[in-house]
Amino acid sequence: MDSKGIRAFKIKIGQRMGNNTDVWPNRTAEVVTAVRGAVGPDVTLMADANGCWTSADKAWPAAQLLESQGYFWFEEPVVYWLYGEDVALIQRMRQAGMNLTVAAGEEEYREFLLQYGMRGGLDPIQPDVGYSGGFSAVLEAAQEAALVPTGIDLHSPNPSLNLVMTMVRTAEAARAMLDQSAGRASVCRAGPEPVPLPRPPPPHWRRST
Repeated sequence: MDSKGIRAFKIKIGQRMGNNTDVWPNRTAEVVTAVRGAVGPDVTLMADANGCWTSADKAWPAAQLLESQGYFWFEEPVVYWLYGEDVALIQRMRQAGMNLTVAAGEEEYREFLLQYGMRGGLDPIQPDVGYSGGFSAVLEAAQEAALVPTGIDLHSPNPSLNLVMTMVRTAEAARAMLDQSAGRASVCRAGPEPVPLPRPPPPHWRRST
């Protein structure tokens, strides 16, 4: 890893849209602990559940496991349309003093729900160029993320033209966030307003200087 400059990995946990079931019993616990043991404590690890769980309560044991192993983010812990459950999980995590963050938004096309997730503590938000409405929608999401503020990690599901567009828009999204920090972007439009929550410090690869 060091010879290649690789300092972060993402793994799959749970079962995609699995209705609270694992691929096989105890697989998530085995994989989460085995990967951390293999890479050591100084590598950033993320876990993607692809909506395995149906509620914050059901996802809570996985969140505790990831926190205990020093993972950075927990992606799509619950089915993608239940942002209220994401927010409930974030609130419970913050009350427990966890550093783990929740990432989501890759399948969302409704701007007001992306805003709801951002304001509820999603970090990062993960719009997809293909799903969210194209280049302009992604740039607007980046500007809005800077206002919250929260991280943004553009989603791309496969090695295709969508990936190429995502790479281009990642650079433009970063510029949009810099422009926002200088006060040149519009204010978020009205939408649901979850209670603002404290956020953990960003990892080393996203820390501002």
